[in-house]
Amino acid sequence: MNFKHTVFLGLMLTILSGCTENQPQPNGESEIRDAMKMQQAAWNTGDIDGFMVFYNDSPELTFTGGSGITKGFDTVLARYKKNYATKSEMGALHFDLKELHRMGQKHFLVIGSWELNREPDHPKGFFSLIWEKTPEGWKIIHDHTS
Repeated sequence: MNFKHTVFLGLMLTILSGCTENQPQPNGESEIRDAMKMQQAAWNTGDIDGFMVFYNDSPELTFTGGSGITKGFDTVLARYKKNYATKSEMGALHFDLKELHRMGQKHFLVIGSWELNREPDHPKGFFSLIWEKTPEGWKIIHDHTS
């Protein structure tokens, strides 16, 4: 590499590093919105395991719904697989995120609605999720769905 190329490369690296410093840093909201889009897409392909990737794999995970309280990742996963054993039972899921509220540095409250389009019915309701920033990324630690 000659002197001109070295100077040019150094100048470009300086410019590029300056650009990244001024870029807005993610605050969690966009990552959670993206995670929920991926969750919806996994559900709509019949992939409950992919849907559950965004739940914290912990015995402390809590799901509250019409049939009561379910504790633990494995129990919540088993509940989903039992209640939605086939792709037709799963239907097509749509989330509508209504509100996202930061709760400190590591938590978000997400409030929204859900709807399943399937034959012969179209169940729908609301949810509130508590997301926590973990070493693996943003994960749901509590799900209250009605």
